[in-house]
Amino acid sequence: METMQTIRKVLTTSTFDVFEKMFFIFLELSDKGGQQCDLVTSISFSGPASGEISLGFSESLARAMVENMLGVKREEVTRAMTEDCAKEAVNMIGGQFLRTFDASKVFNMSTPVCSTDAAADQQAGQGQAIAQCLNFECEKGCLRIRLRLRSEDPGTSAGRP
Repeated sequence: METMQTIRKVLTTSTFDVFEKMFFIFLELSDKGGQQCDLVTSISFSGPASGEISLGFSESLARAMVENMLGVKREEVTRAMTEDCAKEAVNMIGGQFLRTFDASKVFNMSTPVCSTDAAADQQAGQGQAIAQCLNFECEKGCLRIRLRLRSEDPGTSAGRP
């Protein structure tokens, strides 16, 4: 149980740090679940533990991230810019989470992928237990983060990083 609390704390702190420093967006944890995600990005990792981190964004939050990061006007934001920015967010959050959780270990991360299909997010991570699901919100929209971990052996529900 202590490991799950540590994972939650590190994932939350990593998310706050990346959004504040890179996107100038200040999120708050939310207890609202089931929010609509218009854009989903994910990144897999392997090493001492393996799994996947996925981020689900509302369209308005993803567009605000592009505006703030690139300094462009709302009407200049393209779909490609939004997807690239969302992939960069999952890359940075994933990297900071893994580095902060255990800096003595080496993890390998995949190239981030992006989908606009919420069903793809539901099918992602087959064979992996959801270790954490966090919801965030701000005046720009909402964000959902799912951390999935692969089992260490068939008898456990989630591996430990």
